[in-house]
Amino acid sequence: MKYTIAAIPTLYRGRMYRSRLEARWAAFFDALGWEHEYEPFDLGLWSPDFLLPEFKILVEVKPIDAFDYETFEKMWKAARPGGVVSARILLVGVAPPPAAHGYAPIGWYGDADHEAEDAVTGWLKPSLGHRFSDGVTCFREGWETPPKGFVEHANALWAEATNTVQWKPPA
Repeated sequence: MKYTIAAIPTLYRGRMYRSRLEARWAAFFDALGWEHEYEPFDLGLWSPDFLLPEFKILVEVKPIDAFDYETFEKMWKAARPGGVVSARILLVGVAPPPAAHGYAPIGWYGDADHEAEDAVTGWLKPSLGHRFSDGVTCFREGWETPPKGFVEHANALWAEATNTVQWKPPA
């Protein structure tokens, strides 16, 4: 896939990210309270942009607003059993996908047993906090209806992350 958005190296919290988009996702993960490691290792076939250790998920950031099968396939080959590692994967883009079913999608998810499906943040009992689901099937397994305004809250966190890493002229 050909990308039309140029990468602009961006400093965020003392770390230089290869692109403003990667810095934006780091800021979004921070806003969600999710621990993350930037460029954790090189898998040969693929170098993940982030590791979300709490969820054991490898993340790839691309300047996309729709599912990118070619990139997802590369990630899946590196992460499937018999691949370089056995892990779950998450592909994210220029903005979270449109909200559906009252949950806040953040990208596309896959693991060794499943190909791509929407990845969502949701409201999980009993912790009632920002959590990561392993896909749409979790809507039927232990999820309760999120409180009113949950999707709007997730969108506000994305806007906050965007504002945090935007270019500001020197004072």
